[in-house]
Amino acid sequence: LRWLFLLTVGAPLWAAELKPDEAREQAVAAWKAGKHREAVELVSEALNQHPKEGRLWHFRAQMRLLMKDGKGALHDLDEAVKLDDDSAFLRQERATLRFRAGLLQEAVADFDKANDLSPQLAPQN
Repeated sequence: LRWLFLLTVGAPLWAAELKPDEAREQAVAAWKAGKHREAVELVSEALNQHPKEGRLWHFRAQMRLLMKDGKGALHDLDEAVKLDDDSAFLRQERATLRFRAGLLQEAVADFDKANDLSPQLAPQN
């Protein structure tokens, strides 16, 4: 029956596109309901469909950080920075995570770049 359904509809229902804003809204609702893993999975699915959506990478990094997954959060911030290299905010956030992880040289480099991009951040760094 599955093949007949696929021939008629053209794609399985579970492969429906999840738009970035919809994913974020659904993830927030899941998170508030205490379904943290489900929230991360929703954003992960949206990232599979929209890998160049930097806001989703940043959003998942924040959720992973709240779940005490610093390594995963750092990976996601790396991806977000790749997509928006001129974001002082992302650089500063990644620098903080790198500092906490003991990656001091990398943290200093990010703090310096954030300060170059946005001099008003310098007093905070």
